[in-house]
Amino acid sequence: MHILQCPYCNTKFKAAKPLVNVRVKCPKCGKVFTGSTVEQVSKTDHTTATDRPVELTMPIAKRGYSPKVILAMVGLFVGVAGALGLGAWGIYLASHPKVIIKSQSGEVIESKRVSKEEAEERIKEILSPPGSVERKPRATLQPTRRTGARPSAIVKKSPIPATDKKLKTQWAIVYSDIAEKYYLCGVLRSSYSIPLVSVWLTAYINGAVGPSRSYPFVPPEGEIRFCLPLGQQEVNSDDIKVVARCKPADKDTIVWSVDTDQMEWSKEGTKVIWMGTVRNTTSVPVKDVRIYCNFFDDDGIEAPGGARIGKITTGRTIGIGKIADFQVELDTVGAEVYKTIVARAVGRRY
Repeated sequence: MHILQCPYCNTKFKAAKPLVNVRVKCPKCGKVFTGSTVEQVSKTDHTTATDRPVELTMPIAKRGYSPKVILAMVGLFVGVAGALGLGAWGIYLASHPKVIIKSQSGEVIESKRVSKEEAEERIKEILSPPGSVERKPRATLQPTRRTGARPSAIVKKSPIPATDKKLKTQWAIVYSDIAEKYYLCGVLRSSYSIPLVSVWLTAYINGAVGPSRSYPFVPPEGEIRFCLPLGQQEVNSDDIKVVARCKPADKDTIVWSVDTDQMEWSKEGTKVIWMGTVRNTTSVPVKDVRIYCNFFDDDGIEAPGGARIGKITTGRTIGIGKIADFQVELDTVGAEVYKTIVARAVGRRY
């Protein structure tokens, strides 16, 4: 005889067959419990058991998924997430073209993705640097021809744009016996507390646009030399006005001046190789460091070709207060005469 006992009211019931871990409903108290029958081994056991039928209930099946189904669900989720990510990246690339700015020597100065509006502004800025005015006649240094019979015509001069008040220039006119030309040579000082990506200098002669040149990177509250060619005709300094404009750098661009007094050089054919050291005098570590150098002779006349970019030879990351070696090449005719160097280190915040 198979006996099943309710754990709630302790009532015993008879079962027609053995049951193991079966959910049943007590016919007396009505509660559902999980139990197993016990076979009565002794026929003399007078334990009473009710003859009420035992009501079996359906076991509650726990819902589960096979490993293949779980793997398929995970793969579907990863695929959808990857497709969404690629779509978002494609939209970003389509709406943010890559702008690459190179120096005259071909070295990449800046490369980043910007919005279409900012890209158009940067292109306009590069093609028409600040300080230039559209449809203005270029300055001519030829002497004006005068005739006694006809009075000279009155030339209407266009207004000269204002210079940046935080950029101060000091200059003089220098004549080069070698080039047989006049140059406007001077120093630009910045009172900005942040570095500048570039500065543009334009000389206006008698109200007309004259020579213009841009220089990359100026340290915070730093200075650089500049040199503008005027031509073979002598110009009165009272007829010249220099207009300076600039573009500030972003917060991650680090620029500082490099001491060039201890630099040494060696000559290889027409090429001069300068070697020196740079110390990180800023308050942060700097990575991807490059050295920008402009070369001038004793009269302040700049070497042709603009700024040269030097290479760090002991790693491109410099810690706070650390020193790194660099070298820069000057490949031009008469390179050994350009011994005045304006150098600045440029990198990104580490």
